[in-house]
Amino acid sequence: TQQSSPGGVNAGRTLPVRFSLDGNEGLAILAAGFPNVQPCGGGATTPAEGAGGLSYNASTNTYQWNWKTDGAWAGSCRTLLIGLNDGTTHSVSVTFN
Repeated sequence: TQQSSPGGVNAGRTLPVRFSLDGNEGLAILAAGFPNVQPCGGGATTPAEGAGGLSYNASTNTYQWNWKTDGAWAGSCRTLLIGLNDGTTHSVSVTFN
């Protein structure tokens, strides 16, 4: 699945990325080598920097991973790729101010 963030986000911020699965699948759900980031539209991927780790909120049935964005991305778009150990990859694209 791919989603886009409406509007712009200030580059250099830490963005909470939230997603839901079929309930609590535990915290060992990320595939090896993920999350990654790449320019929107494709290109080389690099490891995405996180703040903290993956967390799960049982009351809202959502996972959260905090993406530390790079201030150098101002004026550009980046896609965060989250690969899960079930073989699926999910992404969100963000345009930075």
